[in-house]
Amino acid sequence: MVIIDRILPWIFIGMATGISLAEWGNFWWSIILAGVIAVIALKRRKPLLLLLAAVTVFGSVYWDLVHPRHPSLQEGYLMEARVLVLERPYTENGELRFTGLLQREGVKVRVFLPLILPLQKGDLLEVNGSLREIRGPTNPGDFNFKEYWSHRGVFYNLIVREQPPPRVVANRSGPGELLLSRLVDRGQQAIRAGMTAEQAVLMEGMLFGFQDEISREQYALFQKSGIVHIFSVSGFHVGFIVLMGVWVANRLGQKKSTRLIFVFALITMYGFMTGWPAPMVRASVMAALGLTAHYFGREEDLPSSLAAAGILLLLINPANLFEISFQLSFLATWGIIFLYPRWRDKTGWQYPWEKAVLLSLAAQVATLPLTAYYFNLVSLVSVVTNLLLINVAGGAIILGFLGVVAAQLSPVLASVFMVPAGFLTALVQWGSTLLGGMPGGFLWVAQPAIWTVPIAYLGMVLLWGRIPVPEAAIKFQGDKTGRIYTLMGELRSGVGVCLILLFAASLLIPGQFRSPGTLRVVFLDVGQGDCIFAKTPQGVTILVDGGGSDLFDVGRGVVLPYLRRQGIRSLDVAVATHPHGDHLQGLKSVLEECPARVVVAGEGCLEELGEIKGKVVSLQGLREVSLGGGTKVWLWAPEPGAFTETGNETSVILKITQGEVSFLLTGDAGVKELEVLMAEPGLDLSATVLKLPHHGSRHSWSDNFIEQVDPDYGVISVGMRNPFGHPSPEVLAGAREKGVRIFRTDLDGAVTFITRGRDVKILTGP
Repeated sequence: MVIIDRILPWIFIGMATGISLAEWGNFWWSIILAGVIAVIALKRRKPLLLLLAAVTVFGSVYWDLVHPRHPSLQEGYLMEARVLVLERPYTENGELRFTGLLQREGVKVRVFLPLILPLQKGDLLEVNGSLREIRGPTNPGDFNFKEYWSHRGVFYNLIVREQPPPRVVANRSGPGELLLSRLVDRGQQAIRAGMTAEQAVLMEGMLFGFQDEISREQYALFQKSGIVHIFSVSGFHVGFIVLMGVWVANRLGQKKSTRLIFVFALITMYGFMTGWPAPMVRASVMAALGLTAHYFGREEDLPSSLAAAGILLLLINPANLFEISFQLSFLATWGIIFLYPRWRDKTGWQYPWEKAVLLSLAAQVATLPLTAYYFNLVSLVSVVTNLLLINVAGGAIILGFLGVVAAQLSPVLASVFMVPAGFLTALVQWGSTLLGGMPGGFLWVAQPAIWTVPIAYLGMVLLWGRIPVPEAAIKFQGDKTGRIYTLMGELRSGVGVCLILLFAASLLIPGQFRSPGTLRVVFLDVGQGDCIFAKTPQGVTILVDGGGSDLFDVGRGVVLPYLRRQGIRSLDVAVATHPHGDHLQGLKSVLEECPARVVVAGEGCLEELGEIKGKVVSLQGLREVSLGGGTKVWLWAPEPGAFTETGNETSVILKITQGEVSFLLTGDAGVKELEVLMAEPGLDLSATVLKLPHHGSRHSWSDNFIEQVDPDYGVISVGMRNPFGHPSPEVLAGAREKGVRIFRTDLDGAVTFITRGRDVKILTGP
């Protein structure tokens, strides 16, 4: 057993390395690395290194064997397609969404239903809809949904049409699945009967891991307070289920083996209820090994248990390695196993509340680099929140679980548990809202460079790791040799501190001070709308419009995440060009959380924006501004009454100039407004980059205007497959004739221009 305990971590590391190399590189990288490790192992006679080399190759081979292949279907319209519902459907933005299986093609798809139907897992639907390949990220730092779903074997979306309406033709669930579905359905009915609608959604998230119906605002508060992990079924949940099971088993007074089987059965039942997510599998394996070790009178080896759980999950699905929940779950456990005992020994803290503080802090610190990378947020109150609310949430989960079991017998009996569970859920909600909304309780941080994340963990290992002390250091303690070893230990700690500080600096340096000396102008992909972000060499930030959509909040879903990834917490200038939703709606959301010092509003925009912070400038005519560092800006809007209607023809137009390079941003101006602009005396319209007006509409194309601007590059901000036919073929043909190189956000993603005033560097996509 000791030998197995020693080799399990090496097997896990080797598999993870091989899988990573196969995903991000190719098979030969694994062969080369394994060869180098094998040579070192043979020279130093280290059999564990040989094992590591072999398992690394196995990991790469296993990934290539089991990872789903792209099915290469043709995009298009499907008639009377039959789709099997593979998971619990959920509602979002007024749609029903789920993963399904196209029966004829045998291909998994993400299904979007415009109708809310009473569907369940196993239903077979007959639908008509459009099959479209899932797109990759289009803006810098965007989450890669294409990669995320490909790891699940899903490469296409199926957008179902309302007419003819989809219909259920059969249910293909087996007896076990139907029984489990009924168990969960009765539990959900009991939850909703005993709680308010908001509490019920939170309880279903805590108990079953159903996160999809939690509102974006509520979920954000749990993130800010640092307890969002209660919605990811993991060790926290399994721990409370085991605690409840052990207590009940001991009360029953059966022999030890019977009590062990009872707890195992309880964990298994809960696992099937939640669908066995990766953190649940990890926690269950570790709990099972720990209980078994206790039963046989052995001390559990936690690192080996963690490694065993990891190996099992990678064998089940090697793509688990790239899941955020998998990574955070393992890192939190690593922090508890490795960091907590080091800190406890160093501080000498022994009181229960002191240990609880260290335990929570260890888990938070261990996951901080990754949470900062993925979510751009660091909760500063997470330790306090966890100490105050985590046991309350645990009590709610235990009562909720008992309520689900009782619901199988009687709704009245279930209410005995669900009513107090609802009270505890409300208490957790109140606490997270209070603490998550505290000023200074959280910090939005810039997305760190990916290479700084392993640097941070290396720093933790060097600073807090327990490295064996050579016998020479003990034998010669106090003389020259001993002092050398002491100095080496201090040097190791110093390097660890420096690496951690390097990572912290990468988070905390404001975005305004990054890449100094360059003008960066980014045309974000916000679908059918406009949003342009600019940062001058002096760090002045400008946001022009914010996109908008009837389907979802573009400001919160696209623009704010981009700004946060750049470390931008406030803006210097925000410009609302005109009061149309595809420009203004997202800007309104952005300004609520990322205020601007000055807001420049075109005619009719202030009424739509409502109450906003900062100085408001209602623009009429021309204004020129010098931003320092050689950056000049002018803004122009037609005088009130110049046009009968407020809208496209009253768009604010602005020009940003840095040295010999300039950008002319035209909103949705039509030909009439462009003619008024060209008649403005003394206004230089020439520009290196032109944002073509009104998404490339033919009603905004003017040969005279293009000749005056004489751009080298044109950018069209437009949504893919938009119903307006933008951009117009006439505009594209005219731009080609004028020698203008066109970039489109629907095809190229975000378009980024970087300049110091002479040459222009152009980047597209993420």
